[in-house]
Amino acid sequence: MPLYEPNVPTRYTAPLRDFLRDDPQHWLGDALAEAGIDESLFHEADAMLTFAQFDGLLTALRRLTQRSDLGFELGRRFTRETHGALGQAMARCETAEALLRLAARYSRLMSPSFSLQYSRHPSGGELIWRPAAGMSTETLRTFYEIHVVSLYTVLANAIGETMPHYDSWLPMPRPQHAARYQELRKLRVHFGESAMPEVRTVLDATLLAMPLNQPEPDMSTVGSGELSRMQSGVDKARQWSDWVSLMLREADAHQPTQAQLAELLNMSPHTLARRLTEEHCRYRDLAVEIRHQRACTMLDDERYSIAQIAHRLGYGSAANFSHAFRLVQGQSPRMYRQRLAPSGNRERGQKPLRT
Repeated sequence: MPLYEPNVPTRYTAPLRDFLRDDPQHWLGDALAEAGIDESLFHEADAMLTFAQFDGLLTALRRLTQRSDLGFELGRRFTRETHGALGQAMARCETAEALLRLAARYSRLMSPSFSLQYSRHPSGGELIWRPAAGMSTETLRTFYEIHVVSLYTVLANAIGETMPHYDSWLPMPRPQHAARYQELRKLRVHFGESAMPEVRTVLDATLLAMPLNQPEPDMSTVGSGELSRMQSGVDKARQWSDWVSLMLREADAHQPTQAQLAELLNMSPHTLARRLTEEHCRYRDLAVEIRHQRACTMLDDERYSIAQIAHRLGYGSAANFSHAFRLVQGQSPRMYRQRLAPSGNRERGQKPLRT
């Protein structure tokens, strides 16, 4: 899973723009201005938003609209045509499996900010979606939903009412709008913790073999050679620490090792270490810092016991967690939490790890 420059084609935000354009509150204009985005970009066929712009747009829209379901709404509005040249090639796919293989092979044409991996098993197939760029937790969860809902929308439109049920696992808490997933009648969605930030979808062999109700393709539709040429033009990433930080931050009940993340990137641990050194950081320092920041955040939430926090951070025991926390903070997790106890003036004991 190589990393590429984190950009988002504007064609994937256009459905959200169209959804909000006629809103009397003018949320879209305010959000675009807040994110520093010129709306004229949406009229350019191959325009891209930087991830900072996309993240800023979503952050502004969540605040202005007070809606938690923007990812769901975007995914519902995606069609095969939303995928541009890749969508044209999808019109030639005869089965659901052929469509999934095509999407996985050319996933960078959808967005270089995530990777899509398809594998076939005797009983069916598995699709794995992983982030391939650094982003905020809220934006990552929005992308989880965009992926799951848009996949369902494309498959349901291409197969119709005869489509069998299938399952998707989202590594996130159950959202406020979870009831909306009842609209996706053939999808069984599962929310909850996951060792790595990835969406897993499992489809049985019957679904994969189903013929698609595709329109007659245009004879001018791009071929695989053209798709490969377009994909080869995607710029490779120049920043690695943001992605490593995201993987460390979003892992639950597990602490990824440098070797595990290097394996995801199809590189050696030494090469990943060298990439991080070029950005003036080390894997171990990032791992300690992010784990400690997560610990402090969860200690501030009285819903979690010390043992639960230790589990979610990937420690083998509460004692191991307490020892590691004390090495960084200079006090035990329990003492840290006591200093945060409601008292009118809450004193935070968290120490900065980097200057």
